[in-house]
Amino acid sequence: MSKEELLKEFLLDDIVEEKGYMTKEEVAKLKFIDHSNSKLINVLKTAILGKNDGDSEDTMVRKLNQVLNK
Repeated sequence: MSKEELLKEFLLDDIVEEKGYMTKEEVAKLKFIDHSNSKLINVLKTAILGKNDGDSEDTMVRKLNQVLNK
């Protein structure tokens, strides 16, 4: 699965729309390289990139904390 497919797979969960983060139509238009002000999307992107890059768990935690503290 590509990075973009993984991101969309997570965001297509019903709870994302129920909580008002994004509609399924917005998710369908989303590109992995698009800039987002949403912490949810940025955390998911960071996790996907870290997993793809083979980052250690400690590195992933540090990167995710940086995203959440922005």
